[in-house]
Amino acid sequence: MQTAYVLISCDPEDIEGIITMLNTISNISEANRVEGPYDILVKINAESPEKLKEIISIQLRKIERIKHTLTLTAIQN
Repeated sequence: MQTAYVLISCDPEDIEGIITMLNTISNISEANRVEGPYDILVKINAESPEKLKEIISIQLRKIERIKHTLTLTAIQN
């Protein structure tokens, strides 16, 4: 299992709508509003690194109101 956390930056008025969209993506286990330089924190669980890249590059990036993302991939011990 591959896990990643994605920090998302967007306009404040778009946060709730984006979280609603994110919650429809099956591999996203959490999408939460956060304070700081980013607006949303998303946790993604995928079967493989390839599937994880697919979710981020295709499903997340198709959401037009997202301005910037930062992906942090969890390292398996």
